[in-house]
Amino acid sequence: MQWDMAYRLADHLREADLREMHAVSPGESEVSECWESIASSEECWYAETEDGELITVWGRLRRPVGKGNIIWCLGTDKVEAYKIPFARRSRRIVREWADKYGPLMNAVAVKNTLAHDWLAWCGASFSNPFDVNGEPFQSFVIQGKKR
Repeated sequence: MQWDMAYRLADHLREADLREMHAVSPGESEVSECWESIASSEECWYAETEDGELITVWGRLRRPVGKGNIIWCLGTDKVEAYKIPFARRSRRIVREWADKYGPLMNAVAVKNTLAHDWLAWCGASFSNPFDVNGEPFQSFVIQGKKR
């Protein structure tokens, strides 16, 4: 199941997600990167079209050190057509994760505007930009309800 999902995702990744992936892991294959994200997630969700075409996959990983969790999301070329239903469904899940597990964090390429907008809508706050192999990125944090 995980390899099948990784191949389906890697074959149709958005250009912005590909560029981000190549900046973070130069030289790694898209399939391997997708598989690693899916396989290492404690929770992983995906969205499909009515015809079963993959729209996006997102997940949550417990941080090895410290408090909080790392979240990630990779979209296919279909995400633009389904961005509102995806955003509504995923925001509910992301907020539940933040409330249950504490801060959610990662970094996003500044040029990945669709991902940046989605994260902001989910409640992310962003750091100042920093460079990753020539690509400007911003760290983000989504806080849950205070426990």
